Amino acid sequence: MRYLLPLLVLIIPHTLNAQFQGMQRTLQWTPVEHQTIFGEQIDYLHFRGANYDNLETLIPGYYEAVRTDQAEEKRIVLRNQVFEALNKDEIKNVRHLDKISGEITVESRLSFVRRSPFMEISFTPLRRNPATGALEKLVSFSIDMVPAPQLKSLGAAEFIHSYTAHSVLGNGSWFKVKVNADGIYKLTYTELLDLGIVQPSSIRIFGTDGSMLPLQNNQPQQDDLKEIPVWFETGQDGQFNQGDFLLFYGHGPNAWRYDTIDDSYSHQVHKFSAWNYYYLTGGAGPAKTIALMDAVTEQADYITETYVYNIHLA
Repeated sequence: MRYLLPLLVLIIPHTLNAQFQGMQRTLQWTPVEHQTIFGEQIDYLHFRGANYDNLETLIPGYYEAVRTDQAEEKRIVLRNQVFEALNKDEIKNVRHLDKISGEITVESRLSFVRRSPFMEISFTPLRRNPATGALEKLVSFSIDMVPAPQLKSLGAAEFIHSYTAHSVLGNGSWFKVKVNADGIYKLTYTELLDLGIVQPSSIRIFGTDGSMLPLQNNQPQQDDLKEIPVWFETGQDGQFNQGDFLLFYGHGPNAWRYDTIDDSYSHQVHKFSAWNYYYLTGGAGPAKTIALMDAVTEQADYITETYVYNIHLA
């Protein structure tokens, strides 16, 4: 564990508040960093203030929150970009660089801090030179925020109140069940009665996908519990009663994440819980049900009997 601390410190995002203008930025790159983790040497690129959202790839990212005068979305443009080539010998042991594209893609979104509007800007300051194919690092650039009038202007008060005013758990009687894996789960009419639900026919289920919250608090997060669609197996009489059951699809605490840089999926094991929880209530209106769909009749155009499964338990 003593090897992890220097690496984890690097994931703290660099945040700068500034009034909008033609903003010049310079990245102070350091030599390739080396860390020994569980006996294995890891090489990775680094610049001062680098943000590491993905600890699997350790590709450095740029993040900045820029204060604006108006609470409206803006298009972010990087101008006056200056690049320097990366030393091939120096980066030969740096992983996950094969998916770096020929141009920088900027992501941005409007957010509020104490009702003040900010544009959050993030991107990977690396590119593969379109002409030579050489990997290059961005060393300086300027940020322009171009008004986007076609996007909705959003006031701070409106933004704050776009969140759920009251949790669904604020009213009624609730019962909690836990699951530890993705799959279809069954609850019988009798089991619902045994839980204490007086009206099993009016059961509603709420929950989340159960995965860990994002490491960075500027990432999208689910605001409240969402209703889970259910399937009522009612038998011949069409009424949900004794002998019947319901089905719902539940998520365990672990998740699959798609890495756009590495063009692959990674398995994220929840570090803090072995269970995900779903919340049941009765008598609160009709449940959200699973809709019927037409059966797929087309023949499969691709069949495989093998696959690669990567799982990281550390």
